[in-house]
Amino acid sequence: MDLLKYLQRFSRSTINESLSALLRQQIKVDKKGKFAPPNYFYVTHVTNPAKHYWETKGGAVEKSDDIARKLFLGKKLERVAASWFKSMPDFILEEGLLDGIWVDIPGIRGKMDFFIGGSIIEFKTKDALPTDEAMVYADYPQDLEQLLIYALLHPEAPDTNYLVFMNNTPPYVLKAFKVTVTNRGTLKSWLIGRMELLRKALDENDSSKLGTCRYFKPGCEYHEKGVCDCSKKGPLSIALIEKSINLEYDEEFTKKLMEAKEKSFSVKDFFFIRDI
Repeated sequence: MDLLKYLQRFSRSTINESLSALLRQQIKVDKKGKFAPPNYFYVTHVTNPAKHYWETKGGAVEKSDDIARKLFLGKKLERVAASWFKSMPDFILEEGLLDGIWVDIPGIRGKMDFFIGGSIIEFKTKDALPTDEAMVYADYPQDLEQLLIYALLHPEAPDTNYLVFMNNTPPYVLKAFKVTVTNRGTLKSWLIGRMELLRKALDENDSSKLGTCRYFKPGCEYHEKGVCDCSKKGPLSIALIEKSINLEYDEEFTKKLMEAKEKSFSVKDFFFIRDI
């Protein structure tokens, strides 16, 4: 017997439209963009400057239901995956706040996903896993940049870090790429330059040098609403990044993550109260 139907035998319910309306309003808020404090950028703003520009200049545009569902699903999978990472023997912390003020890069802050064994872990859920390093550079440069910025903001300056991808559909396969910083000075100059580029664009109301939104192809709500001009631009160059790091698929770390996943909670069987 269906669980809900079974439980209904022992309870009575009424539809509370007041509560339903409040929930619908909260969903609308969640589907709109979030903005940085004055004079500060979040890491995600710097890794996708065109998107932040139009969020600031054009105002928040409500995400489509399809995009919102993917984001909600991603958040759920991240909550479940946290239990896998925490079960690893050298786990240190989850969601650590990093602020550039402590490493002579003021004006930027963000939250790294995990810190394990002295390495930063950036976790991303995707419709399709990258097949190789070239696909990471081509399709997910914003994720790579995000991890590298966290590595620059961390006071311990970790040089070996991991970008971990997972399918957002069963069987939830994981794939880890080791990202080794080989030229920290060049990366720091790149980050400061990117922040200056974004700040100048906002001050002068000119987005011409910000490149195409990193989510232009998968689907960006600003493009769908005709707010931005990303269709007239090309992608931002990542040439400096490619010269300053070593990116490689890490089979050993991938196996460790898969083992932690198998020993921990299953996505299929893991529920939060909000899910029920």
